[in-house]
Amino acid sequence: MHNLVSIIIPNFNNERYIAAALDSVLAQSYAHWEALIVDDGSKDSSQSIIAAYAHKDSRIKPTFFPRNQGVSAARNYALSQAKGRFIAFLDADDVWEAHKLEVQVSTMLEQDAALSYGGYRVIDESGAMLGGFLPRATITYNDMLKTCQIGNSTAMYDRDKVGTPQAGTIRHDYELWLSILRDHRAYIAPPPPTGFRRPRF
Repeated sequence: MHNLVSIIIPNFNNERYIAAALDSVLAQSYAHWEALIVDDGSKDSSQSIIAAYAHKDSRIKPTFFPRNQGVSAARNYALSQAKGRFIAFLDADDVWEAHKLEVQVSTMLEQDAALSYGGYRVIDESGAMLGGFLPRATITYNDMLKTCQIGNSTAMYDRDKVGTPQAGTIRHDYELWLSILRDHRAYIAPPPPTGFRRPRF
C-alpha cells in the first residue's frame, strides 16, 4: 500500500514559474500524491494557470484566497486540508527532479525518520545553473539553532510521528523545522539533489 504525500504549495503572483512547478509535480515517479495549492490573492494570471492544471488532474486541489494573507496563512490552510501521511513542500517558483518523492518516501521509511530533506541546485530566472547546495547528513535542534540547512522545497515530514505542526509567522519554514526538531532528528535523502531552487532576493 502506497502512502499518500500531501504537497503544500503557496502561490502569490508567480505566473512566470507556477506552471513549471506543477509540471515537476505531475512528472513524479511516485504517483500517490495530492497537491494542495493555495493562491494567496494573486493579481496576475496565476489563478487561471492553476485552475487549468486542476482541471487536467484531480490530484491538484486549488484554493483561491480573495485577498493576500501572507505565505504562512496560505501554507497553514493547506496543511489543515492535507490528507497524506507525508507532508512535502514546494515553493511556487521551484521545481523538483522526477524521482524526488519516490526517493524521499523510501528514505523516510527505511530510516524511520520524522523529517527529511535534500540537496538542491540553484537556478536563475531563466533556469540557468548557478550552483548547488548539499547539506549535512543529519540535523539536530542545536544544529538548526545555528543555521537553517533545510531548503523548504526539499523538506518532508511524517505526520504519524510529528502530528500537525504549523508554519511560523515570522520565519515560516524555519520555525516549523525547529518545532519538529525539538523531539526528532532530521535525515538527508541521498544524493543526487532532488530539485532546483531559485535564489530569494
